[in-house]
Amino acid sequence: MKHILFSILFMIIYSWSFGQSSIRYTPTGDSVNVEHFPETFSLPIRLAADTLWVDSIIIPYEWYSAEIIGSCTNTYNCHGYAWHLSDGGDTVRILSDYDAAKYYTDGINGGRATYKRVNSPVKYGKVNYYGASHSGIVDSINTSKVISKWGSGPLVRHNPYECEFGEYTTNLEYYELIIDSLPTSVAKGCATDVTTLDINNATYNWADINSYVCASGNTYTGEVTGLNTTPGVAKGKVKVEITSPYSNTTVKGIKELSVTAQPTGPTILESTTKVCSGGTSFTLNNVSAGNTVTWTSSSNINIPNPHINPCTFYSTGNGSGWIKASVSTGCAQDMFPDVQKSVWSGVPVISYISGPTSTPNNQWATYNTEPYNSLMTYSDSDYHWTLNPLNGNSLHNYGHTLDIAFYNSGNYQLVVYAENTCGTGHMLVRL
Repeated sequence: MKHILFSILFMIIYSWSFGQSSIRYTPTGDSVNVEHFPETFSLPIRLAADTLWVDSIIIPYEWYSAEIIGSCTNTYNCHGYAWHLSDGGDTVRILSDYDAAKYYTDGINGGRATYKRVNSPVKYGKVNYYGASHSGIVDSINTSKVISKWGSGPLVRHNPYECEFGEYTTNLEYYELIIDSLPTSVAKGCATDVTTLDINNATYNWADINSYVCASGNTYTGEVTGLNTTPGVAKGKVKVEITSPYSNTTVKGIKELSVTAQPTGPTILESTTKVCSGGTSFTLNNVSAGNTVTWTSSSNINIPNPHINPCTFYSTGNGSGWIKASVSTGCAQDMFPDVQKSVWSGVPVISYISGPTSTPNNQWATYNTEPYNSLMTYSDSDYHWTLNPLNGNSLHNYGHTLDIAFYNSGNYQLVVYAENTCGTGHMLVRL
């Protein structure tokens, strides 16, 4: 009886329907035979038909989950809605299962599938009632429900088994957009590539849909970064949208990944603390997967290319300075602390000599170069002290500090300069 009622309702609508054959394309570019039907019914007639479906089919068969969300129309059918219209296509009827199968089967006339079969319903997924010539989409709000077009009848949201094809529920086939199955995880602070269909001239948009990950990208390969470790069975989720120039539709898919523990952060291992005008190279080690390095520095150090690792720095002025490295992915910054290293830029700098201007004979006097920076250590800088005239006095050089044992009276000139591997600094004279 149920099939008879469906047939009567279909015949009422089809009796005034005249379609025009045409061609549409799957998102991957395979041709699909369709028929285009102009709307032949006024809105009052369509609404009356909706009521007829409710009174004659939905209520008698107690399909209490069924909700009409689109009025009766002959302009599209279940296949046309599921595989084309629901993704932004125009209203057409895909009349054969053979053409509908082109969306999820490789090799039909040398074509390429857009969707792959999965074991359970997924957001943005498709549904095929195998053997029933019926298809629909998974409700994106409640994935336990299906949205399907009932022939030339209404568009209905319903439980999978509460429709004319309920007896085919055991043969349900679920499909999702083809996205590579690997990788299945990403570490916190790291980034990994996720790949979907490579469609010529398509537009891609990758985005995150929960707080465990972030995503970026505008090609068929997106980059996913782990933001927070996933507890238990939770997953980070990203979405890709592909707008195809062939179908003029936008298909969507979801990729799920576990987020594992964060690895050790990066470090600078070089022991040198000098940057010379001829260039000094530093390397940031332990850079996590998918991260790029950006270097910055104090104003007396130049970085011609701050986005390479190792990176070469050039002294542009003498004095204390710093270099700093930060890492980031395409969608995340500050997942690891910045790494900063204090350095000495250029040759040693001596501004003045501190110490007594006179001292009794047979006494020690101590002199220091100022300012003293710990980066200009004795091991890195050689200090050259001269007393003119020496006149039998004794000098004890301790780098930036000099002890003089004065044995003889007189007027003296104290001279000092320092050098390091970058070169020799200016000579300083004290009378």
